[in-house]
Amino acid sequence: MYKFSFVILHYQAIDETKECVNSIFKNVEYQNYSIVILDNCSPNNSGQELMNYYRNNEKVTVLLNSENNGFAKGNNIGYQYAKDYLGAKFIACINNDTLIEDAEFITKVIKLYENEKFHLM
Repeated sequence: MYKFSFVILHYQAIDETKECVNSIFKNVEYQNYSIVILDNCSPNNSGQELMNYYRNNEKVTVLLNSENNGFAKGNNIGYQYAKDYLGAKFIACINNDTLIEDAEFITKVIKLYENEKFHLM
């Protein structure tokens, strides 16, 4: 079973980030996944709040950037963590206002990969 990681770039909007994470918990049926939330140096302390909120959840890792690296570099940091430290074979970088509503989202991505052997989707 492949390891799948969601990378969520967070900046200040804590309610949206929690809603995004909750949509994954509620709807995804695939078991071998993780969530990386990368706080891009939110000045409202919401990154630390998320770290405290998810500290006992083994599926969620919250990373705190010491500076705002912008959208692309922030996603790259989360991607690299998911790849190098979590061993993810598949990584979906999603905005924190994204809702995953398809229970077979991960299964569909993996099935497509097995048929198409893509490197980036």
